[in-house]
Amino acid sequence: MGKATICLFLVAGLTLVTAALPQAGAVATMTPVTFTDFTPPQTPTFERLWIDDQNVFHVRGLTVFGLVSGDISGTFKVVVNENIDLATLTGDSSGSFVLTTDGGEWSGHSNGTFTGPGCSGPCSLTQLVGKGSGGLEGTKIMFTSANTPNLPPGTGMDTGVILNPHG
Repeated sequence: MGKATICLFLVAGLTLVTAALPQAGAVATMTPVTFTDFTPPQTPTFERLWIDDQNVFHVRGLTVFGLVSGDISGTFKVVVNENIDLATLTGDSSGSFVLTTDGGEWSGHSNGTFTGPGCSGPCSLTQLVGKGSGGLEGTKIMFTSANTPNLPPGTGMDTGVILNPHG
């Protein structure tokens, strides 16, 4: 067989293999989102709270419910642990969340900080990351929630991104 014939068979074979491969799916997307969270007045529930000998206030299992509106609309539930220095009112938090929409829900974890009274920027800043389920299966959400002095009490401004590997 000549080189030309071998090349022809090689090209024909590659064409058949390429045609037999599954076509690539949709390209992954990153959708920016901005929304507001609102925690209406409620009687908080918690598992445990105490003040230690260094004047740090600890809360475990604080459960809060609220609403979100904007690019995402629905409800949320947060279960959080907080540690707040009573002398400075600064501290940290960590916990879990569920953000429910008509299309499904994201659930994940959160980590945040409190900057204390007289703050000019965010008085609390929380990073949240969650995985989708239901109609949101396969997606992830990553966002930051900020409470600032210019927002009404119980209101947070949220900005982030929804990752969808399926486009």
